[in-house]
Amino acid sequence: MTKELTLDPSPSRTAASSEVTEAVQTLVQYCRDSGWAGWDPYDGLNSRFFRAIPFFHNKVCRLAFIQFMKRFPLNLRPLLGVTPMQNPKGVALFATCLTRLSRLGLAKIEEARALADRVLELRIAGQSHASWGYHFDWQTRSVL
Repeated sequence: MTKELTLDPSPSRTAASSEVTEAVQTLVQYCRDSGWAGWDPYDGLNSRFFRAIPFFHNKVCRLAFIQFMKRFPLNLRPLLGVTPMQNPKGVALFATCLTRLSRLGLAKIEEARALADRVLELRIAGQSHASWGYHFDWQTRSVL
């Protein structure tokens, strides 16, 4: 004999569920207001300030600047001309979340579809297969 799973309708459970729903709706609204865009820990080389100085083409300076931007306790990106951008993987994850939330009545499926379409728009043009990449330059110790 199997046990039937039932939800606990107690007031404390209902209050917790309400708090979670409110938190999810607040987060989704924040993401909408941000245009589903944000900063990446490694997007420092998008800085208009850094691109304007001669050190931009120096491998060690590029590495140092990326690490500085990543580790500095304050977000200097707005001051240094780095704008929030949409990351294809992030947009795809938002679309997935909105799809799941739509099943719970907390989001509209049309919004999830619009984000899925946006993922397709973010593909790299001119490739024989669908591909995506970062919206910023990156630097490693071995590759410029």
